[in-house]
Amino acid sequence: MKTWTVVGYSFDADIYCDGVCIIRALGEIGPVVYERAKLITDVTMRFKGAATVEEALKVIAERRGIDPDNERSYDSGDFPKVIFADEEFPDYCPRCALCRGVLDGFDPEDYGDASGSDE
Repeated sequence: MKTWTVVGYSFDADIYCDGVCIIRALGEIGPVVYERAKLITDVTMRFKGAATVEEALKVIAERRGIDPDNERSYDSGDFPKVIFADEEFPDYCPRCALCRGVLDGFDPEDYGDASGSDE
């Protein structure tokens, strides 16, 4: 995995995976659509035919008047900021606040978390 690979997002004091969870956290889809979204294309088609979460986020940012390419111009409480594969989490294994999945590239056992629980 390349160090600049996006593995998740930091938003509103939580961590989210790079799947549909971040779109749900932004309130752009409801819980029913979220639960039925087996493929990312099911959700991103709602956003001008976006093929990826990243493209869908750009559409959402544009609607909200945010420049997602300039993370210094907004707060992570207003819009998600990316988490790259090379970022370090010294105290805990990073998990998605919605699906509870571990972010790509991180191993719970590296954190003494063989059970898969972060509590």
